[in-house]
Amino acid sequence: MQPLLDGWTADRFSDRWVLRRSEQCVVISCKVLSPRRIGWLELQQTAIEIIFEAFSKEEEALFLQRFWRYFQRGGG
Repeated sequence: MQPLLDGWTADRFSDRWVLRRSEQCVVISCKVLSPRRIGWLELQQTAIEIIFEAFSKEEEALFLQRFWRYFQRGGG
């Protein structure tokens, strides 16, 4: 997550990250879901929840654009 966190402080907990910069805060929570089975293939699933505090809609969109670029399928 380091390229994404430039200028942010991060606290890691067992089930979430809390990112802070000035008055802004982002909480990223992860929850393991039951695996998806397709025939003999089993795929792990994770639900991600992102909560923004003190962000405009434009700032949220920019953060999410950068977040998904770093954590897209096959990356991050």
